[in-house]
Amino acid sequence: MKTYTKEILILLLGLLGAMPMLNGQIAVKPKKTTTIVTIIQKNHDVNSEKIIKEYAEKLTNWGDSLIPNTQNKPMPLSPFMNNFDFLVTYKIINDTLKFNILATEIDSRIQFKYIEPDTIEPEKTHGKRPRLAKLRNRHKIKKVVTYSHFDLGFLQVRAQKPIPNGTIPPPTVDFHQLPELDNFRTLQIGFEKDWGYNISKGKLRFWVGISYNIQNYRFKDNRVRLKHNAPQFEYELAPPAQNPNDNADKSKIVTNYLGIPISIGYQNKPRNPTFSAKFGIQGGYLVRCHSKVRTVEGEKIKYFDDFNMNDFAVHPFASIKLKNIEFYTKYGLTDIFKPHQGTPSHNFSFGIILATAID
Repeated sequence: MKTYTKEILILLLGLLGAMPMLNGQIAVKPKKTTTIVTIIQKNHDVNSEKIIKEYAEKLTNWGDSLIPNTQNKPMPLSPFMNNFDFLVTYKIINDTLKFNILATEIDSRIQFKYIEPDTIEPEKTHGKRPRLAKLRNRHKIKKVVTYSHFDLGFLQVRAQKPIPNGTIPPPTVDFHQLPELDNFRTLQIGFEKDWGYNISKGKLRFWVGISYNIQNYRFKDNRVRLKHNAPQFEYELAPPAQNPNDNADKSKIVTNYLGIPISIGYQNKPRNPTFSAKFGIQGGYLVRCHSKVRTVEGEKIKYFDDFNMNDFAVHPFASIKLKNIEFYTKYGLTDIFKPHQGTPSHNFSFGIILATAID
């Protein structure tokens, strides 16, 4: 090596140690240093390999000392200083110093690498001079990831037409089906925690989870009063109260289902996808049901009863996510009411999903 090359290397490596200070940051010694040492030597043998390995360890310790910038140690000189030239490249990623020390224009090559588990080796070439390649992060695909979200949407009901029951003309109001709903106040609210099991390359996953869904059926007519402890679902309309303050300004029924959603999900990238979709089915069990009437003065009247609502609910569902916006839709396969205890009816909902990141 020429006499002035040593001074140039020391100057370059001194600048390397000062890089964190130039960026206005205090360097912190990482838990683990990634050091890649590539040494090329001509006509090496077992003894020279041992010496070079010891030298690589010294270089690693030297790299550790540069990161906290607490001392300015010069790079250890190679025991084969007369046999090759140095080429030094480096970069700092997440407070971790990564540098290559390459010898050029030598026939054979010995490599000693200290590589983090989430990186891959640079591409090798067969020429006399190895190709410099940047390390790429290779994120390991997790076998299981978790996903939590809150969904909010509009809820609608489809029911059969009133049954004639032998009367002419047929009744205009069917008191055995849900009354007319206030569309903008009838809501589906859900909380869900899912676990995704990898099927293919982190893009296709099988999802299973636990959910809690609330159906808030708000009636358009505040005079609606549900009959509790009745043999079938039935309601009536309350007459106007003598005291106007006793009239209601809200009447509704609320059902709560604890469920298990199962689905297949696809996303276009294993991490930070810009598009994803899920298709599945969700089964639920009725854990709470009540009616609620609120008077003009603010008095609340609640009755806790199942009101002949179905103990089980099965909903196929689908969701589509575009970047940070996710939409869903659900349709009830099962009747809202227990068999023969209400006019056959099915609900469906659509809305948005507010989600936490997949982890």
